[in-house]
Amino acid sequence: MKNKTRLSITEAIELSGISRSQFYSKYINKGRISKLRDENNKVYIDPAELFRVFPNIKIDEDNTDCCSETNKLEQKCMLFEQKNTFLKEQIEHYKLLEQRGFEREIGLQSTIKHYQRSLPNPDKEQKKDKKKHKKKKKNK
Repeated sequence: MKNKTRLSITEAIELSGISRSQFYSKYINKGRISKLRDENNKVYIDPAELFRVFPNIKIDEDNTDCCSETNKLEQKCMLFEQKNTFLKEQIEHYKLLEQRGFEREIGLQSTIKHYQRSLPNPDKEQKKDKKKHKKKKKNK
């Protein structure tokens, strides 16, 4: 397989090592890998998209039609940018989850305080009981 700036669906499937139906159902149809169309309306996949999802894929570089060194660097840069964006999105997602957890914890603490206030205070009850007990002793 030659190193190219565009991969046909068939080439992408061959490189991924999975079946055509799995490739479509798990990656294309779910939007995990986007397919593009060229000026002739022919469908292709950007290799960076494939490398993002299948990072261990290797394309043979023995062919004379391989990309220039600049294109390879651009593809790697694009891949790193996509990974960076993905990781930033994950960080934001986890920050949001953490914030929701804090908010939930504050709400639960408030609920606990509310219920604690509605419960009788055992110290006051004990003092009342002691006073009653002392009065009974005096009256005897």
